[in-house]
Amino acid sequence: MSDKPEVVAWICQHEDTGTVDFVDTQQIEWGFEKNNPRIQVIAPLIRLSDHEAAIAADKARIDELERSSIALINAAKALRKETPSMSCECFHHSKADRHESDEECPPFERWCVAALNLNKALAQQGKGGGE
Repeated sequence: MSDKPEVVAWICQHEDTGTVDFVDTQQIEWGFEKNNPRIQVIAPLIRLSDHEAAIAADKARIDELERSSIALINAAKALRKETPSMSCECFHHSKADRHESDEECPPFERWCVAALNLNKALAQQGKGGGE
């Protein structure tokens, strides 16, 4: 068996109706596109000849995503530790940028929402996720 993916057909779509169909590679070679100008060839339909290689590649990708997830969670925890509490003043560095204390502060409000979402995500990670 070959390790290379094999194109077994082509996914096609009619430009007016949106109907999707499959056309075998022989039809494409015989001029399907020229003879059917209103049907667009969208993408190949691929069969992997070596299923074991595909499974191994999927497992490797899952492992990579899990490592990335753990790194992201650790970075979020470190960020949360470094910024346990903030105030509106943290977002205004010049006097011209400041506002009255009774006015809304969109940057601070966005930070509060993000911090709340981070806390929820970290709590959820602690309940069911692995580290």
